Amino acid sequence: MGELRLRNVLSVILVYFSLSSLGTTRGLPTEKVSVRDVCNTTECEERAKFLQGILNTSADPCDDFDQYVCKKWLDTHPIPADQSSYGVFTQLKADLEKELKDVLGNATLSFHPPDSPNITHKILRAYQSCMNENTSEENSTEALRGILRDVGIAKWPVSDTDTDIPEWNETFTKLVLKLGLTPVVTLYVLEDMRNVTNYVLQMDQHIFGIVGRNQFLNQSDEHNGKIINAYKEYIVNVTKLMTNGSTRQKDPSALANEIVDFEVQIANRTRSQAARRNYIARYNKVTVGELQNNHSKFPLMEIVQNIFNNISISVGDEEPVIVWDTEYYKSVFDFLGTVNRSTLQNYFGFHIILNLGPRTNDRFRNLDHKLQNAVTGAAKPKERWVTCINDLQK
Repeated sequence: MGELRLRNVLSVILVYFSLSSLGTTRGLPTEKVSVRDVCNTTECEERAKFLQGILNTSADPCDDFDQYVCKKWLDTHPIPADQSSYGVFTQLKADLEKELKDVLGNATLSFHPPDSPNITHKILRAYQSCMNENTSEENSTEALRGILRDVGIAKWPVSDTDTDIPEWNETFTKLVLKLGLTPVVTLYVLEDMRNVTNYVLQMDQHIFGIVGRNQFLNQSDEHNGKIINAYKEYIVNVTKLMTNGSTRQKDPSALANEIVDFEVQIANRTRSQAARRNYIARYNKVTVGELQNNHSKFPLMEIVQNIFNNISISVGDEEPVIVWDTEYYKSVFDFLGTVNRSTLQNYFGFHIILNLGPRTNDRFRNLDHKLQNAVTGAAKPKERWVTCINDLQK
């Protein structure tokens, strides 16, 4: 029963309810509404009751619509200390997370080999591993170093004088295959918006993490400057944790400047969200062969083939690919050809640490929270179980 319930809950998709209108004691329609036109299911009644409960009926919507719609919600739903904002969708997501926590926390893991195809057991095993706090800090840090080595980063950070650094596309391919990370070159498979029955390879500009494009490009702004300084401090501190305080490989402050300068260069080649609103204009479907011919210095075909060969899919020159920002790739492909291997290797390594470090031990989690606080204002870190649930939902 526990496993069946686990499968059922894990298959649930969070449903967002949208009601186009709501009858209250004010502004009711004068004509009679047919009962047949009203949804009377339990779910509809619960949503209607919920929305009625958060309306401030003491205010007149004709005089102050904001007070009528928002005031009661703001008074009764303070922003949680571990978040920077809170709304109806956030609440629905939190309710789902709590239900998943209850199911996963009470489920029993029967024996299955680690490579078992049973997805239910894989999810449960991943959750229990994430929640395990018995591993020592040094062992968990060493495990993170092991992940870096597994993708070809033998030591981190890399010195400017190191000569045994692999080609960056080799490391990038392993990042995609082993960790699902796609820094700089955002590569994924999704439905073709012009033919949703077909899945197609797609490429888009770099997706920034906790520190956004605006912060990198407008560091003279006081608020942005504080965020960049907090980001650099984070890089320095995680470097010290990864090297046990040694500066023999690379000075942590120099590394922080190197990584930020690299991300500024990437940000300069991206476009703002406002400039990217027209999906129809941005849609550019070509073939992998055409894209490779246009950017001969960039080993795109090799990267794509290495990724898909791993799952026994053959990709040739005629494989379609949707490029959502052609100008970005024209610029970034040329730029990557000028960047030192050590810089790219250090950036990839840091990208892994930024994503996985908070899952290791309290030292990394505390540093992550300090950065989150500087960027979002969240007063306390998310509870471990929330982080673990979020990881499973990705």
